[in-house]
Amino acid sequence: MFLRHPNRPGTVVVPVHARKIIKPKVLESILDQAGLNADDLREHLQGATTRKREYTVVLIPEPEEGGYSVIVPALTGCVTQGETMEEAIAMAQDAIAGWIMVAQKHGEEVPEETQHPISVTIKVEA
Repeated sequence: MFLRHPNRPGTVVVPVHARKIIKPKVLESILDQAGLNADDLREHLQGATTRKREYTVVLIPEPEEGGYSVIVPALTGCVTQGETMEEAIAMAQDAIAGWIMVAQKHGEEVPEETQHPISVTIKVEA
């Protein structure tokens, strides 16, 4: 989940993993850094004012660490990771929802993916 403070530069990344609990003090600190309160988070998690959107996600295998890194090309800076393909996709859904929530909270435009990215493999002599 990505949270952005209304007056400070940067983005707070909240690593949300299935079946893991964030301790209250840690959550309080994260929300404070993002300039949000518990009601803002609750609204996000309950899906208030949501609609269905479709985005391409790119899963990149991480052979050394295991799992997958995930990027969302249409949403600048929207990245996450997961240990399995299923977890990576679930994490991507959460990251996208968080990215959109923060953009809307700050009155920023949420890009729509009108064309899907094209991936090709090329050979390079080096």
